[in-house]
Amino acid sequence: MQQLILRAGLALAIGVCACGGDKHEGRHHTSAEAPAIAPETRYRVELFPDDHGIGGDAPLVTVVLYADYACPPCARTWSVLENLGEDYGDDLRIVVRSLSAPGFAPGEEAAEAVMAAGDQGAFWALHRRFFSEPPMDRRAIEAHAKALNLDLGRLADDLDTGAFAGARLRHRRQALELGVAFGPVAFVNGRPVVGFHDEASWHALIDAEIAAAKAMSAAGTAREGLYDAITGDAPVTPIALEGEAAAARDALLAKLPPPAPEPIFGAEPTEGERFQAPLGGTVYAGPADALVVLVAYMDAGCPYCRRSMATSIPAVIERYGDDLRVEIRHLPLPIHPAAEGAARAALAAGRQGRFAEFYRELMTGDDRKLSRSRFSALAESLGLDLQRFLSDLDDPEIVAAVREDQAAALKVGIQATPSFFVNGRFYSGHRGVESLTEILEQEMATSAAKVAAGTPRAEVAASIIASGRPLEAAAQAPASPSNSPKNPDRGAEQADSGPAPDAAITDDKEQDLKELGRNSGPN
Repeated sequence: MQQLILRAGLALAIGVCACGGDKHEGRHHTSAEAPAIAPETRYRVELFPDDHGIGGDAPLVTVVLYADYACPPCARTWSVLENLGEDYGDDLRIVVRSLSAPGFAPGEEAAEAVMAAGDQGAFWALHRRFFSEPPMDRRAIEAHAKALNLDLGRLADDLDTGAFAGARLRHRRQALELGVAFGPVAFVNGRPVVGFHDEASWHALIDAEIAAAKAMSAAGTAREGLYDAITGDAPVTPIALEGEAAAARDALLAKLPPPAPEPIFGAEPTEGERFQAPLGGTVYAGPADALVVLVAYMDAGCPYCRRSMATSIPAVIERYGDDLRVEIRHLPLPIHPAAEGAARAALAAGRQGRFAEFYRELMTGDDRKLSRSRFSALAESLGLDLQRFLSDLDDPEIVAAVREDQAAALKVGIQATPSFFVNGRFYSGHRGVESLTEILEQEMATSAAKVAAGTPRAEVAASIIASGRPLEAAAQAPASPSNSPKNPDRGAEQADSGPAPDAAITDDKEQDLKELGRNSGPN
C-alpha cells in the first residue's frame, strides 16, 4: 500500500512538474514559430559503453532521455523522439536512461528487465511494450517477455541475481547528480528539456542544434567528436528549474525514502570479546532453552560461509544437540549480487516451516548457482506450495527483513562473512570443527555453572549475553585502513583462532568469484 501511495504521489508530481504535463498538446507550431523548450545552458551528460540508443553512430545531435515506464508524459515524449529519429536519420542519436523511483520495486524491476531483454537482443521491443502497457509486477513483466518469445528462465535469473542492478543504479546516480528526480527530462547536446513538449517544438530545437553542429563540423571538428566538443567543458551540476518545476521536484524528493547509507568501516567488534549481540535471528537448529546460542552472519554467495555450513556447523549441532541453538542472520555482500535473493528465498521457505531444510540445501547442495530457477526447483523438491513461495519471495516484508539484518550488522562494524557470536563472544571468519568446538566447550561450561547456581536454563544464554559490552559502543572507534575488509569473504585469519582453511577453500572462492564476475552486470 505504501508503494502505491508513493507511486500516486510520483505520478501527481510528474503531472505538475513535467512542465505543465500536456500544456502544449492541441497547439501546433511550425518549426519557425515553436516556443523555445530548452535553455541555452549546457550540462555534461556522460555516455556509457553499454548505452542503448537509436540513430547514427556519429550524429550531429545526441539526446539523452531520462524516463520511467510508469510515467505517461515519459511515454508520450518517447513517442515524439522516436518520430524525430525517423525524420533526422543518422544526424540524430537518442539514448535512453532508466529513472525508476527509489524504493518502487516494480519500476526498478521493469528497468532491469528491459536491460536483460537487451542481452537477448530485444531491448527496444520490450522497451516499447512497457511504454505502451507499463508492468506493475513480475507476472506482467513475464507476460510481456513471453509475448516476445524471450527465454523466461534466463530473464528471471538476470532479475534475481541483480545482473543489471548496477547499470540501473548508475543511471539513477547520474540523474541525481544532474538534479533530475523524475521524468521526462532530456538533454539535447547537453541542453535540458524538462517535461513533455509537442513535436513541432522539438523540431525547432533539433534544427537549431543541427545547424550549430554543422557549423562546427565545417570548421574542422570531426562528427565523431562533436558531442565531446559541444559538452566537454559543460558542468555536471543540478539543472536549473524554476516555478512549478522546481517546487514539484523538491516536493517529490521530500517524499522519497533516503538512500541507503554507504558502509562506514568502523572498528569491528574485538575478537573473542563478549558483546550484547542481538538474538531473534531465524532459528536453524536447537531449542529455545539451549545453554549456548550461536548467531551466524551469513552470505549465501560466500564460499567460507558454505564451508562452515557444510562442516563445522553441522558437526557441533550433532555434538551438542539441545544444548546449542543456531540462529542465522543475513549479511549479503555487494560482491555477491545474488546473495540477497538467496536470503529472501530461505525466509520465504521459512514461512512454510522449511527454513532449515531449504537453507541447508542452498548452502551445501551440488548446484551452487543462486537464481530464481534454482530456488523454485529447491522449493518444489521440499514439497512447498510453489505459488505461495514465489509470492513470498517478492514480499516487501521479506525484503525488509533481509535488509534490516544487513543494516544492523554494518551499524556495529560487521562487514565480513561468516561472522559469529557465541553467547555474545565475537569471532570473524570460518572456524574448523576443532576450533569451533573449543570455543563452544568454554561457553557450555560457563552456562552450566550458571544453571547450577540457580539461573533458569531458559534464561542462561540471554543473561550471559546481556553481561557483555554494548555493540554500538564498540563500533564507534574508527578503523585503520587495514581493518577495512578488502576481502569480506573470510576464513580464519588469526593464528590462535583455529586451523586455517585448506587449499580447497581458496580454490572454491576463486572459482566462485570467477562465476560471479561472469554473471554480474556493470557496476
